[in-house]
Amino acid sequence: MDAGRLRASADDQTRALWVRHFEKVKKARRVILTHYHPDHAGNAAWLCERFGAELWTTQGEYLTAHAVRSSAAGYTKDAVLSVFRRNGLGDASYEAMAAGGNRYAALVPEFPYSYRRIIEGDQVRIGGRHWQRS
Repeated sequence: MDAGRLRASADDQTRALWVRHFEKVKKARRVILTHYHPDHAGNAAWLCERFGAELWTTQGEYLTAHAVRSSAAGYTKDAVLSVFRRNGLGDASYEAMAAGGNRYAALVPEFPYSYRRIIEGDQVRIGGRHWQRS
């Protein structure tokens, strides 16, 4: 994983940027998670806790984040490496990943235990505009 991705996850540098942003915007009512990747989910719990905000996401993304964090439901290291290997992961990268721990859990150190489910057809109002999940 490259340094840019690491900075986008739950680290002090990224959280400092969020703090600077919220000096101008004093509140957040919800955190909308588009997908479970660490550069999107890494600070979800931190933001929700900091602002008393509710997490909004689809059930699939919510459950996937929890499954990957706990290496469950098809997201064990062996299962994930098998998918990566079938899609071209080289030997050196495979060996490095196999030797490490759960990288996702390191990049997403906590994740909310409740959420508001977004389902197909839902419209979410953001900044005066309506967005629809399709």
